[in-house]
Amino acid sequence: WDLAGQLIDRFTSTPFDLATDPLVRAHVVRLGDDAWVVLVVFHHIIMDGQSYPIFNQELRRCYDARLQGSEADLPQLPAQYQDFAAHQRDLATSGAFEESLAYWEETLTGGDMLVSLSGTDTGGDPNEVVETSIELDGALRERWDEVAQDLKATRYMVGLAVFAATMLEYEGSDHEDLVASLVSSDRSWSSARKLIGYFVNTLPLRIGIPPRATLATAVTSVREAMLGALQYGDVPLDLILDRLRSAGTTDQVIGGLDFDVSEGAIGFLDFGEDVSVSSFPQERSTAKFDLSMVVKLGAAVPAVYVKGRASHYTQEMVDAVAELFVDALNRGFAGPDEAILRRGSRTPTRGIAGPVDRAPVEVTQPSAPTDTVLSRIAGWVELDPDAPAIVDEAA
Repeated sequence: WDLAGQLIDRFTSTPFDLATDPLVRAHVVRLGDDAWVVLVVFHHIIMDGQSYPIFNQELRRCYDARLQGSEADLPQLPAQYQDFAAHQRDLATSGAFEESLAYWEETLTGGDMLVSLSGTDTGGDPNEVVETSIELDGALRERWDEVAQDLKATRYMVGLAVFAATMLEYEGSDHEDLVASLVSSDRSWSSARKLIGYFVNTLPLRIGIPPRATLATAVTSVREAMLGALQYGDVPLDLILDRLRSAGTTDQVIGGLDFDVSEGAIGFLDFGEDVSVSSFPQERSTAKFDLSMVVKLGAAVPAVYVKGRASHYTQEMVDAVAELFVDALNRGFAGPDEAILRRGSRTPTRGIAGPVDRAPVEVTQPSAPTDTVLSRIAGWVELDPDAPAIVDEAA
């Protein structure tokens, strides 16, 4: 098994060459007469989070069929990924995205927006990162769930609200709007629900956090921003940026700040007593954003992880951001009337996005999004109607 571990590390850590390599690899390692390891490695560009249940189900069918000496009865695909790309192009040329583009133009113009803390040149390599992490107390994770339930919000909404306030506080400015990257699944096209692929869009989420806002106020701002983003999130990011450029405003609204909450490891189907299935997500030491934060609440030891681009951040800077975030969590969780952060207590250390030459606009709140939790549950039920709805892991 030591040899198997070494092979797994080697196979999963070998980078893909997007120009020449297949984007999925499969390896079979024989450890003995009755012991085997099957390793499948996907590049994320062809596999989003909702693809895993599809892959797991089909892998189980193939495995069962192999044991029985028969061919797997796999469902016929309604479309291919290239059909989804063609569908997107058709929508773009037909003007179907016009309402969504108008929403994004209105939302992302007017006033000052903090889009990136990239005003300091550290002299570091932009392709390298500086990282830090802080473990969270188990009681804090439980309190997180209680607060989310009280505020009728998700874990992600609560975390993003604190993250936005933290970055505005760290900047030490009077700006009240921050733009963070929202990674959203886009399987609204019905034929995409049973496909394996990367059906993901990155959206610029503009969040307003007033000085000395309470956690409840900040979460409300995040919820309103997310409702609009999800309703109008069908339009690809490159079209949003094109629209901003054509309107004469900045298109530098994405790539600076990113936040996520990790709920836990990927779940797999039960393959029987003789088979153990595990996931090995690989984190690359490269920076997709100027600064990104992930809170791993589903881990055995919950923790906050911060990664900054070495050309923009020093180790001391990412350490300060992580500490400020945890402090804000404790402050926000202490009580509904407690300000998350004391705005103005820090000296500005980074650059901010300059003002746009337009009068601020009042954005009307959109109607309820069509991509809802219920619609996603309906899609999962359609995909596998016999799957268990609830699993009691304590039983």
